[in-house]
Amino acid sequence: MFSVMVFFLYSSLVGTTIYLIFCIGLFYGAAKKKKEYILPWIMYAIFSVLMLTGALLVGDNSDT
Repeated sequence: MFSVMVFFLYSSLVGTTIYLIFCIGLFYGAAKKKKEYILPWIMYAIFSVLMLTGALLVGDNSDT
């Protein structure tokens, strides 16, 4: 049986790894003065804010 906790653990690990790769790309783009490396970082930041907002809305509507 696959628990929810394990799912969120691995999802967070994958998300953090992707974010780290995008941050390294952002640093590389800043060092080489290439503007196109900022777009993946901005897209992931917006996606993260939307996911956190969705989690807050879902968690706020739960009956406990």
